[in-house]
Amino acid sequence: MMNPESNMQDNGAEKNGRVSHKNLIVLILVIALAVCVCAAAIIAVVNTIRNDNPTESTLNSEALAEQARNTVAMTVGNHNISATELNYYYVETINKFCSDYYYYIYYYGMIDTAKPLNEQYFDKEAGTTWADYFLGIAEETIKSTYVLCDMAAAEGFTLSEEQLASLDTLADSIEEYAAYYKFENVNDYIVDIFGHGADLESYLAYSERALLADAYYAHYAESLEFSDEQLREYESDKAHEYNSYCYAVYFLDAKKFRTGGTEDDKGNITYTDEQIAAAVKAAEEAANALIGSTCEDLEAFKSLILGMDINSNLDSVSVTEKKNVAYASIDKTFQEWIIASDRAFGDVTAIAKTTTTGEGEDAETVVDGYYIVWFGGVNDNKAMMKNVRHILVLFKNDAGKTYSDGITSFTDAQKATALAAAEALLEQWKSGAATEDSFASLATEKTEDGGSKNTGGLYENIYPGQMVESFEAWCYDESRQYGDTGIVESVYGYHIMYFVGESEMTYRDFMISSVMTSEALTEWHDALLEAIDIEVLCLDFCPMDKTLGG
Repeated sequence: MMNPESNMQDNGAEKNGRVSHKNLIVLILVIALAVCVCAAAIIAVVNTIRNDNPTESTLNSEALAEQARNTVAMTVGNHNISATELNYYYVETINKFCSDYYYYIYYYGMIDTAKPLNEQYFDKEAGTTWADYFLGIAEETIKSTYVLCDMAAAEGFTLSEEQLASLDTLADSIEEYAAYYKFENVNDYIVDIFGHGADLESYLAYSERALLADAYYAHYAESLEFSDEQLREYESDKAHEYNSYCYAVYFLDAKKFRTGGTEDDKGNITYTDEQIAAAVKAAEEAANALIGSTCEDLEAFKSLILGMDINSNLDSVSVTEKKNVAYASIDKTFQEWIIASDRAFGDVTAIAKTTTTGEGEDAETVVDGYYIVWFGGVNDNKAMMKNVRHILVLFKNDAGKTYSDGITSFTDAQKATALAAAEALLEQWKSGAATEDSFASLATEKTEDGGSKNTGGLYENIYPGQMVESFEAWCYDESRQYGDTGIVESVYGYHIMYFVGESEMTYRDFMISSVMTSEALTEWHDALLEAIDIEVLCLDFCPMDKTLGG
């Protein structure tokens, strides 16, 4: 299993603990493709660019505030965007960027935090500054927000009560931050961040638009459906991209074959060009001798490698095993060989690993060694994904440390303590209602998997290769039936399992649907933005000269 504290899928489970594959696809896409800056981002990263000394900021100029509210900074379609509203988008664009690239900015100097953004080039050749870059993103976000909100209004689509309630939570959080930073009132705090004319009311209106745009985007994504015929047609010329592959790799380093050399008084050995070339030639011959071999399993492959003359003095060799690796994740060096249509289980080959230095006529390519690759099979990912609930009882050492703390081994007594606790919890459930709902309640109360605590221990849409082997093997047991329970050991501890059932589709179709949905959304969204005009009229109030150093 992946880290139990980070791998849970909080998909808004329905009462029966199930979430459709379509909702999961939409969740992934909305996270990956969200088109609006999240309004709540202010709470998390606002201090990146806020003024830490409110007494030195110009907070009380009502005339400038009124002017900013009444100045049309830009038009989007038939909407007028005030200077104040533009600043919401512009500043939060910067906040989000600072949050995403914090270390690159503040530790690696991606942007000079002491220098105004409009005095630093983003693209010197094009003549654009970082201020121009952030303004451009803000403009695209404004276009997207307003076109999506217009479509939502036309269809009568509105925010849910829960989404509306999140605005109240946002308002409360802003007020708490204002008090924490000792501002006289919340509006002074917002002005300090966003500039003239900003206040809680208009900021919440801006936030509501952002939420509505995101919600409508998700609503549209969920409406997209593809027939089985469409799925098959889409994958017809790229079926290999939705397979998973098993293989193992051993690197035969050409340096192992070097002989002779000259040793200095510090023990360093240098080799002539001729000696290095001879070593590469010897490595090539040894590697090529293995091509065409067949190994019935991984152990046979290891034995093949260990049987090489160059390894005769070794008791074992380091072989990297890969299981259920997606096509895109296969090393490009041997990707083509792995996916070849005539590839058969057990095949072995040798592929050169090269390094190129210099460019153009000065480029030089040298052979570093050879990858010896064994093919362990292909998974077409046509198995139905699985849904399961679990309660995790962590292994803990005497200091209370767990696997997540870097502890990789536990004593038999420590494991026995965890097993006894798991068995007691399973018996507790069996002695009660012994239903899925009661299991979910017990998981919420007792599980030590923080990522699933709020979903009743639920994992959904489990696919091959996602979880640790023991957890996955239990889920994919062919005899598994709804309501089955059991206890499974993993590196984390003991998992009390409850089988919920199969998902609605195979992992293969889930991957294809995800890609098709993403492409359809991108095409739809791009077309919407192309059809709406934006015109910048006034940037007098936009803080293009802002610095990131406070």
